[in-house]
Order: sequence, then C-alpha cells, then structure tokens
Amino acid sequence: MTIDIHAHYVSPNLVKLASEDKFAPELRVKKTNDSISFSFPTKVSRPFFGKMTEVEKRLQHMTELGIDTEVLSTWVDIY
Repeated sequence: MTIDIHAHYVSPNLVKLASEDKFAPELRVKKTNDSISFSFPTKVSRPFFGKMTEVEKRLQHMTELGIDTEVLSTWVDIY
C-alpha cells in the first residue's frame, strides 16, 4: 500500500462561500481556466488546482501516481 503523507485539500464549499462573499468580505476568489487563488487584503495565495478541491480529479491523480491513501491537510496559504 502506498500512502502520501503530504497532500493538501481545499473544501469546494469554502471556495463557493468565498465566491459568494459569504465567508469574509475581504476575501476574494481569483479564478483562471485551470486554477484558483484567494486574494486577502495583504497577499494573494499561490494558485491551487482542481485535484485539490474536486474528489474525482484527486482520485484520478492518485491512481495515476499509484497512491492508495492520502493524509490531507488544508492548503497552508489560506490559514
């Protein structure tokens, strides 16, 4: 069994709430064709991608890399 102990996750619900200005009024979501970043009053986060938010993309990526299980933590740029 292959376990990835360094994987990040961003809740799709967090992205949705931030996009709707319901999470924090000073937080903005910047979307491009293939990534998302959060804009805070003091900085913009590094971009994160669908495999960090969408379960199907994440599972596909894990399969491609031969990973059976991941230990998830939040995307450090957003806390």
